[in-house]
Amino acid sequence: MPKAVELVDALKREMRARRITYRDLATKLGLSEGAVKRMFALNRMTLGRVDAICDILKVDLAELVEKHAREEQRLDQLTEAQERQLVQDPKRLLVAACVLNRWSFEEILDIYALAPTDCIRHLAALDKIRFIELLPGNRYRIKVSDSFRWRPGGPIERFFENLIADEFLAGDFRDAGRSRVFLHGFLSERGRDDLVAAVERVAVTFRDLLKRDRGVPAAQRQHVGFLIAFRPWNFSIYDDIRRRGPRAPSRALRQPPRS
Repeated sequence: MPKAVELVDALKREMRARRITYRDLATKLGLSEGAVKRMFALNRMTLGRVDAICDILKVDLAELVEKHAREEQRLDQLTEAQERQLVQDPKRLLVAACVLNRWSFEEILDIYALAPTDCIRHLAALDKIRFIELLPGNRYRIKVSDSFRWRPGGPIERFFENLIADEFLAGDFRDAGRSRVFLHGFLSERGRDDLVAAVERVAVTFRDLLKRDRGVPAAQRQHVGFLIAFRPWNFSIYDDIRRRGPRAPSRALRQPPRS
């Protein structure tokens, strides 16, 4: 039996998959919405309550535990060869990105002009590499972990880097809901370490927001690009006057003799 926190997390995943809200659950349990939210937030509920929630979700407790055991073996990363296969078929990469954002089969077809048979073929290919588990009715169960990342410097990261250079940074960032900030200056080693830590915290916030919004219908979400970059760098326009070695000691200026 998984720990209480893990069991509650499994129930939350089932609720998101079935689009059941805390309010829906409260109504069916005969509780207030606040009471249900506290129950989930504190990870405290009796087995009887868990059974009642499972009945509402139409999932057996034993099945939930078994599913949890399967989900513990999730992918953190694809192989180099698997990423190359996705890059070679941009539509398959698109479906993989939609899957990572928890889009349903119907939402993918609503947003993109893909033939249903093509979409199923791409989902089947993702099932083959254990990216997802394809279920009846064109549903799927995600098989990658919340910490899943594309390979650093791998085929997909290089693919997106080209798009960043050619398309993303060339766009207009002046409208509302957009932002581009470029700053530069001289930092000590401690300052650089502090900045790296701050950047990592912002990245965690972004990933948390993605996770939070998974339950929002795809039509109400907008795909956004979020780029954070930090490295030692100098303006190339000054390369021709940059010293390549230490400056020679300066000589004292001679004063002209007095007449």
